[in-house]
Amino acid sequence: AGRTRAGVEKGATGAPLTDVVAIGIGGSSLGPACVHEALRSEPVCAAAAAGRSLRFVANVDPVDLARALDGLDPATTLVVVVSKTFTTRETMTNAALAKTWLVDALGEAGASKHLAAVSSDVQRATAFGVPADRVFGFADSVGGRYSLWSPVGLLPLALQYGAAPARRLLEGARDADEHFRSAPLEENLPVVLAVLGFFNSRVL
Repeated sequence: AGRTRAGVEKGATGAPLTDVVAIGIGGSSLGPACVHEALRSEPVCAAAAAGRSLRFVANVDPVDLARALDGLDPATTLVVVVSKTFTTRETMTNAALAKTWLVDALGEAGASKHLAAVSSDVQRATAFGVPADRVFGFADSVGGRYSLWSPVGLLPLALQYGAAPARRLLEGARDADEHFRSAPLEENLPVVLAVLGFFNSRVL
């Protein structure tokens, strides 16, 4: 991510990759997209993201992808395909359409310079056309609800905002875990929220 932000990793035309389209669904999209919405107006993160864009695609309706690609230049766009198995139907349908958009503009060889993947199945990702050095793996045991803390969330967020905010995000998650593990029940925020949720849904 740092090399891409610095302009060292370039696209097929030699232009820097300033626009990222992250394609996924469920845990491969929702968490990172929510954090992106939270960070985009934070002053330090907004400054770090100046001149860059990050868009998420999760809906299999082709209109969703068309809207995400609208106004983007294939020469400056990096498509990140996020799928643990690289077989998720909705994600792979959108990925194929996005790849066609790249190929039409840059050719088959050129399009490969504009693809990256986050997957536990490196072989399927490379067979799709993603260069092996742009496949970011993670353990198959990582469930969707925890994906934010893996490359699923960290790669698109680091591409947009840099490594420092991504590290702070991990540090905050660690602090929250430590709080949950060690705080007394009456002061334990996850426990209090769980009890309130149960009370509101089952008692009130």
